[in-house]
Amino acid sequence: MRQLRPRDSAYVYLDDTHLAATVVSCWVLAHPDGGPCGLDPETVTATLLERLGADEIFASVLFRLPGDIGHPYWVHRPDLDLTRHIRFHPPVGSTWPQAQSILATIADTPFDFHRPLWNVDVIADVSGVPDRVGLATIVAISFHHAAFDGIGWEETMHRLLTDDPDDLPPVEPRSIGGRDRSTARLVAREVLIAPAVWGRFGVNVIRAVHEGITGTRRADRPDSPGTPAPSTRFNTGIRGRRNADYVEFALDDAKRIKNLIPGATVNDVLLSIVGGAMQNHLASLGEAPTTSMRAIVPMSTRKEIHSDAANQFLPLAIDMHTTTNDLSTRIAAITATTAAEKQRAATTMRSRYWRMVFSVPAPVLRLLGVLTRFSERRRAPRSTVNTAFSSVINHTPIASMLGVPTASGFGFAPLGAWSTITHFVVSGLGRLMIVVTADDEVLPDIANYSDALRESVRAHLALVTDG
Repeated sequence: MRQLRPRDSAYVYLDDTHLAATVVSCWVLAHPDGGPCGLDPETVTATLLERLGADEIFASVLFRLPGDIGHPYWVHRPDLDLTRHIRFHPPVGSTWPQAQSILATIADTPFDFHRPLWNVDVIADVSGVPDRVGLATIVAISFHHAAFDGIGWEETMHRLLTDDPDDLPPVEPRSIGGRDRSTARLVAREVLIAPAVWGRFGVNVIRAVHEGITGTRRADRPDSPGTPAPSTRFNTGIRGRRNADYVEFALDDAKRIKNLIPGATVNDVLLSIVGGAMQNHLASLGEAPTTSMRAIVPMSTRKEIHSDAANQFLPLAIDMHTTTNDLSTRIAAITATTAAEKQRAATTMRSRYWRMVFSVPAPVLRLLGVLTRFSERRRAPRSTVNTAFSSVINHTPIASMLGVPTASGFGFAPLGAWSTITHFVVSGLGRLMIVVTADDEVLPDIANYSDALRESVRAHLALVTDG
């Protein structure tokens, strides 16, 4: 058994709907000639079960204590029939829009918390996949955020799925262990440690409040995470189900652009591209905000804070300067804003507030989840950001999977009341994939939005191609 850390169990308690915690990661497999992939379901199932069996998390379920007196536990269950988690969608002439609809249904289906929190779906021989000629097969793996964050997922899955694991650095699987204690013993343990748990949390709360009063951890800048974002259609709360699309271009092109701006990173360029696409798309609908939109950007804390938690990141609130038309000026402004936010984050990680976050007792998280859901039903959502933006550098690229070359990848990111559109960037094999996940009722024209992204990419490329 392994108990979840507070950061991880928050995704269990604060999950208003499955949209807030379910991630779908997709790989596109395709032969160079565009022919059928020819995957045999029985062979694929046996291969996946053998590889996933290397990590006990894939055969583990969550066990919650009575009254959620303590954080849940992972319990390894090797007796489970994991073939139920691997599903094939037979090739019937599927097109990209049809595959998108299948994936949207997958992403919209909540997990059964009595079973492992993952599924594999194989959609064979799809035509019209972006930037592909001929047929491609999509391997979609969905998982719950309580088990992985983006970086941990990338490291684990790329090691387990590649056809050439010896070419990649090893990733140590998580040992979970079976049920070794009765419910009565687990409850008794929580009762015994309760004074220490609640005492530590109380001290951290008092000291965090003192920090806020004395200004030790100031957050009153104009770009502070507490400042409301401009109201757009992407801050209206979840209405429908998730849909996804993606745009692909060369990593070297983004690097050439960032080299024009002192101190800029590829992420700064991508934030400018995304902000420009959002602004222009909303303008085409007559809804462009007059103030700059902002993105929530997770910053990994793995190097700064050593923890065995699955989720190790701190959210940054980045002004995308969407009302700045000159692209060089916009990227420079984003670079400065990002630097300021990272400095604020460094201060936060040394603060009592951050210690408080890591010491929240399970009953408090459960109560916060109830209060959040009640509050959202009674009033219109109000957010401090307009979109979520995250990126993963694929240090362990999969050249081939299941005997078929890997052409590209994309995914469905979580949505929430804070934003109904997210942008997730995957960098690998010399390419950048900007993946868009959006509520299909808030953004029914996701193909048009993808065109706006492509136009924003072209506008930024003009910085290095014109003149």
